[in-house]
Amino acid sequence: MDLLNRLERPLGWIAIGGLPVYVVAAQAILFVWTMLNPGSAHLLMMDPYLVVQGHEWWRVLTFLFLVPFDNAIWAFFFLYFQFVCGQALENEWGSFRLTLFYLLGALGCIAAAFIVGQDLSAAFFLNDTVFLAFAALYPDYQVYLFLILPLRVKWLAWFVWARILLTMIGSPWLFRLGIVVSLANYFIFFSGHHVQTVRELIARARHRRRYRGFDE
Repeated sequence: MDLLNRLERPLGWIAIGGLPVYVVAAQAILFVWTMLNPGSAHLLMMDPYLVVQGHEWWRVLTFLFLVPFDNAIWAFFFLYFQFVCGQALENEWGSFRLTLFYLLGALGCIAAAFIVGQDLSAAFFLNDTVFLAFAALYPDYQVYLFLILPLRVKWLAWFVWARILLTMIGSPWLFRLGIVVSLANYFIFFSGHHVQTVRELIARARHRRRYRGFDE
């Protein structure tokens, strides 16, 4: 985070206050548009060939805000939780860091699509990184699965990581590279956090082994 502190001075102008509101609003608008125009979602998806050869540049942005659900109820809960996660990140980091995190994620998703040469559903990984960042900072935050089952977000985060890993295992190497690039913003922001967590776990384990004899 020291690097981010240094970057904030020259790049602070990129900060977008209330970014989660704009992101969720854009997602909601595109969801309603696709609902009112059935079969039109393909016009908003990323297609590198059509972007370059067909000059359909809007796809570079619109695919980032597509909602991965067709059902209005599921879409509502998705948008609501995206807002909760984004708002929590902005409160924790401030507008600059959240904007940089989202911008790096968006650029990673765009780059991944061009690396693979087709729609990788990379924007879904952008949504994943927002949730995974929230889960890393607030692992004990409790949600109600299906409005009934209480569940801490750290367990949902493990599920998301398992899904990503299984997707990578079943994909060609080029797709695996694309997935890694799509998640680059998370790795940039949280690699140090997770390394520190592992070090603390190792230190605790050593401490327990060292003093185990005194407890017996």
